[in-house]
Amino acid sequence: MRLHTFLLVACSATLSFGQVTQEPAGKTPATVTAFTQAIDLRRELVAAIIAGKQTPAQAFSLLQTAKLPAGYDFGPDAGLAIAAADIGQRLIASGKSAEAEMFFNEAEKSLGTAIEKTKDTDAKGKAELFEQRAFLRATFLNKAPGADADLAEAVKLQPEDKRLQQKRDLLPAAKTGRKSDQPKG
Repeated sequence: MRLHTFLLVACSATLSFGQVTQEPAGKTPATVTAFTQAIDLRRELVAAIIAGKQTPAQAFSLLQTAKLPAGYDFGPDAGLAIAAADIGQRLIASGKSAEAEMFFNEAEKSLGTAIEKTKDTDAKGKAELFEQRAFLRATFLNKAPGADADLAEAVKLQPEDKRLQQKRDLLPAAKTGRKSDQPKG
């Protein structure tokens, strides 16, 4: 499931193994409640960090123990990565980039764990995790060479996915360590 599936859940649908089933009218699905709790927790943690009531490390510890859903089928490590990245983005939007960096680093570690745990037989899923980590590295952590390596792994796993190759091509060669005339594929 992609990150956008939570939007489907918010529209009174329950997700189950990639299939959408409609809930009876007037009944709030448990999945919607769980997603709402997860979003509320993230919002509260950001507010506590901004107000100086919690350090980023304390907030991340609370996030780890909450075990709330993130809308991703790759296990708790990927879910934690998504939640940490969301908090990091919220902190950047609030002008707290130093605090946000810790969350992005934790998201990167969690995605690494999720990648290790994902079987090679799930090439599409593993490629998606590499793609997510590449995004974090390139966008928030200034780690273009790592992002390039992640996208290269994703392309190896999904060679027919032209979108992955296009993303890799968009990374400037100077920042990745690749020579501009070196093949990217």
